[in-house]
Amino acid sequence: MFNGVDSYRSGVNDACSDVASINLRSLGTGNTLVLLNGKHLVNRQGTQAEGLVPTTTINMNVIPVMSLKRAEIFRDGTSSLCDNDAVAGIINMVLDKDFEGLEAVVKYEMSEGTDLDELTFNLRGGVNFNEGRSLFSFNANHFKREGIFPDERVYSKSSDLRSLIVGIEFEGDTDFRNSGRTNLWRQFQLVQAVRQNGQLITSSTDRHRIQPDSFSGCLTNLNNNLCIDDGNSDASLRYGKNADRSLIPEVDRNIVFTQASHIFTNDIEIYGEASYYDSTSKQFLEPTTAISSHSITVPVNNYWNSFSQVNFSDWRVNHNRLPGIDAPAEGLAMVLDINQETRYRVVDNRIRKSVVNNDCYRILADLRWQRGDWGLDSAILYARANTVDLTENRVSNTLFQQALANETKNIYNPFNGADPLHQNFGDASPNLNSVLENIFVNVKRKNTSTLNLIYFKLSNPYVS
Repeated sequence: MFNGVDSYRSGVNDACSDVASINLRSLGTGNTLVLLNGKHLVNRQGTQAEGLVPTTTINMNVIPVMSLKRAEIFRDGTSSLCDNDAVAGIINMVLDKDFEGLEAVVKYEMSEGTDLDELTFNLRGGVNFNEGRSLFSFNANHFKREGIFPDERVYSKSSDLRSLIVGIEFEGDTDFRNSGRTNLWRQFQLVQAVRQNGQLITSSTDRHRIQPDSFSGCLTNLNNNLCIDDGNSDASLRYGKNADRSLIPEVDRNIVFTQASHIFTNDIEIYGEASYYDSTSKQFLEPTTAISSHSITVPVNNYWNSFSQVNFSDWRVNHNRLPGIDAPAEGLAMVLDINQETRYRVVDNRIRKSVVNNDCYRILADLRWQRGDWGLDSAILYARANTVDLTENRVSNTLFQQALANETKNIYNPFNGADPLHQNFGDASPNLNSVLENIFVNVKRKNTSTLNLIYFKLSNPYVS
C-alpha cells in the first residue's frame, strides 16, 4: 500500500510533501525493508504519525519508474537475518540496466471542472560499446501537478457529508459529520461563577462560551450579533476543516538516474549508479489551534475582557465590562478552554501555508567477481537526503499570551466570535493585521539523513 502526497497532513511534525511509502501486510510503513537493485535506500528525513507513533520511511518517489524492470517481494518477516526494518518483509526494486536505444513518454492528465492537472515527462536511453562489454543507461523524469481545494468537488466541499446521504438508511448519521472537534467559537473558564442582575450567566463549573445570538440558550448579549451561553459548545458550531485547506497539494519533481557497467573479463565486472532527486510541494492547511496542552490566560487587564476590572490602571472607565455582574471590581481572568472538543482555533483569515523542498542524491560503486562456484559482491554506497519544511502562519503560544495582556484596544480580541452567518468556517470580524503580525510565526525545519554503506558478500551455493 502506498500512502503518498494525497494523504492529509494535520500538524507541523507530520510528514508531508512529495512522499510515497510502502506498507507491506499492513504492519506499518517503517517495517518494510526497501532495496534498490539489492542495496539500501536512505530514509526520507521527516516523520509521519501512525497509531500515534512517529515513523520514518523510504520515499519511493526517488525511484525512476520508467526504468523499473521488476519488483521482488519477500513477504516473510526477515528482520532477524536482514534488518530491523524487515519485520513485514522486503521489497527489492530492480531497474533495467540493459536497455538500449532512446525512448520518450509524455503524459498529460486533467480533472474536469477543477484546476487539477498533471504533466509527466519521461526520457530514457541506453547504449553498449566495447563489443558489448560496456553499458550505460540514463533516465530523466519531470512531474508537475497543480493542486486543488476541496470546494472544487461536491463530495469534498464540506467536511460534513450528511447532505450527501439524504434519502438513504444512513441519513442523519453523525458518523458522516467529520467536522473538527476543535472550535471557532471560544469557551472560557473563570475562577468563579458570575451572575448578571441576579441571573447566572456562567455554568456551575464557572464556564461560558461565545455563540451567535440566533442560537438558543443566550443569557446575555454582546456586540456583533454574539451572546454568552453557559453550556458546552454546540456540535453544529464545530469547525469545517475543508474550507481552508488543500485537497491535493501542488508538486514539482525532477529525477535523474544513471547506471553504468563494464565487464573486464568473464570473472570480473564493475557497476555504478548515480542519481539525483528534488521536489517542491506546496499546500494550504487549516488555521492552527492556539493551544494544546498549555493553557492561555486572558488577564484582567485585557481591553476586551467582558469580566475585567471596572477601571483601567489610568482610571479610564472600562466600557467592555458587562453591566450588572457580580465579578469583583478588580476583574476576573479567564482561561481559553483546552478541552479537546472546544479548543479554540485562531482563524482571523490566516490559513497555514506549507512549502517543502526535498532533495536526495545517491552514489554506488560495485565490484562483482566470480571464480568457479565462488562469488564475491562488494559495494560502497553513499546517499544523502535533505528536507527543508517551512510552515507559515503558526501561532506562538508565548506571543499569543503577550498579545492578550494590554489595556488598549490594539490587542488581540478573543471575544469577537467567528462568522454568525457561516458558523463552521471563516471570521466575519478578524483582528487587525497589525495585531496578528505579533502572534503568528513561521516554522522552518531543516533535516538531513545520510547513509554510508560498505557491502561485502562471499557466496557459494554448495557451502552453507
